[in-house]
Amino acid sequence: MPDAQLEIKVMTGVPISMRDGTILRADVYRPEAPGKYPVVLERTPYDRSERRGNHIVLPVELAKRGYAVVIQDVRGRHDSDGEFSPFHQEKTDGYDTLDWCTEQEWSNGKIGMFGGSYVGATQWLASLTKHPSLSCIVPSVTSDDYYEGWTYQGGVLALGFVGSWSMFALTLQNLQNLIRNNKTTKSDAQVLISAIDSIPTSLQNHAPAYMEHLKPDFAPYYFDWINHPENDAYWQSIRISDHHEEINTPALNIGGWFDIFISGTLRNFIGMTTKPSNMEVRKSQRLIIGPWSHTTIASVSSGSQYFGLNASHQGIDLLQEHMDWYDYWLKDGADLLSSPVRIFVMGENVWRNEQTWPLARTKYTEYFLHSSGSANTSTGDGELSRESAFDEMSDSYTFDPEDPVPTSGGGLCCYPSLLPGGPFDQSILERRQDVLCYTSSQLTEDLEITGHIELILFASSSALDTDFTAKLVDVCESEDCAIGLTDGIIRAKYRNGTDKPDNLVSGQVYEFRIDLGATSNLFKKGHRIRLEVSSSNFPRFEINTNTGTTPAFSKVKNTADQKIFHNTRYPSRLILPIIPR
Repeated sequence: MPDAQLEIKVMTGVPISMRDGTILRADVYRPEAPGKYPVVLERTPYDRSERRGNHIVLPVELAKRGYAVVIQDVRGRHDSDGEFSPFHQEKTDGYDTLDWCTEQEWSNGKIGMFGGSYVGATQWLASLTKHPSLSCIVPSVTSDDYYEGWTYQGGVLALGFVGSWSMFALTLQNLQNLIRNNKTTKSDAQVLISAIDSIPTSLQNHAPAYMEHLKPDFAPYYFDWINHPENDAYWQSIRISDHHEEINTPALNIGGWFDIFISGTLRNFIGMTTKPSNMEVRKSQRLIIGPWSHTTIASVSSGSQYFGLNASHQGIDLLQEHMDWYDYWLKDGADLLSSPVRIFVMGENVWRNEQTWPLARTKYTEYFLHSSGSANTSTGDGELSRESAFDEMSDSYTFDPEDPVPTSGGGLCCYPSLLPGGPFDQSILERRQDVLCYTSSQLTEDLEITGHIELILFASSSALDTDFTAKLVDVCESEDCAIGLTDGIIRAKYRNGTDKPDNLVSGQVYEFRIDLGATSNLFKKGHRIRLEVSSSNFPRFEINTNTGTTPAFSKVKNTADQKIFHNTRYPSRLILPIIPR
């Protein structure tokens, strides 16, 4: 009987004991017929039963094709016992769960894993243990570092993500578990619901450390994150990127250009293809990146943009990609495609196979900032060109933390109803005096930008500490739309490293390197390339109070006078990865 026709058996609430005696519960889907099967494991904090229909790889489909599938609630979540300590619990619990899967009479001793976001983290953290049965993983929309690019970016708290994730997915959706363990009451649910329904207002009414709708009793991890604003040992103990050379697990990485964790997804692939001494491990890595946000995987559209059926399962069958991956590593199936990288090039909206990431033929090109001192708004005199900087006036604006630049799309998570991620028009924001716009001339031919983007910015501030933001924008030929592609931020006091706070001297010019992440976009003939520079992007990022103290705890807010320099001494420039065509 073909695998796809196998009858299946489902066991729910199966207890799995961890080394400390804590019981985690799982559902098991496996073929009804006796025998030993490869195992596919998902370890999730998002309720193994209610979310089963939302998985990229459906447990039933896997079981029908000859796999035993284990879907487990992680420690402290839903039906599982214990205290939830995000990330820090997943190495040992992951190892113990892999042990249990290996020992079952229906297991052939080969195990793969799958899942996205935090469920991707449970895979990478399990891979650190080098469990002999873990044969492959498929981490989607996830990261390599749970400080940089997850909880913080450039030293700035990713408040839109951390706040909404903590309130909704980690607390409200786990309410029954918290009530059962006397952590909260049903009355707290309404407080959370009201706060979630009023995002982003509820994120702005209080400094992050004092949000009344999150309490240490039921979200202690949130306060742990707030209390570790620097890249210290708390984060280093769970950082994947420090151990790429030691990991021997084949990984199929899936991500989206507008996913909040895109940089981490790419770093995992780069690390695993360059750092292990074993060349076979390096060759066993794969990467798929589509035009998606965190919540629009395999969708035809993201944000306000329609990318066509090529972006959906019509253009890429992620279920089949999973199946081929598992068949190869767990069943000795047919060879995989020779191209390890598959990316979606926006603008022309096509998939393209590549051999490396970054692309070997990339031409990193400097675009210099220019103006006569009035780059404020999209109608100002800010220019972006390959012509080197010369002596010219600086640009200035006032950053008022009481009136931050509002977020419009980008890498957002995790409440898309009110905080939608993806590409959106930035035109309204570009009317603000505190948004500087540097725009290229109209392109005379198509220009592809695919890869990592960085802004080298020379700036000063009147504040002891402040933030600087940057955004790459594709301006339509008619100039009636300006679509945000990717963005970045840096906290000034972390300009020399997120473990080395160093406040500013008022008025002194400093160099800031702002990581804008990565993209793949064809800027069409007649379009323009635009760089936006400002000091806030709220609620995607917390608002700097410009006081020099940690903003999460600061109730005092000061304005800051910002200056951006672009001249022969201070050549501010955008570095773009241009792909010859």
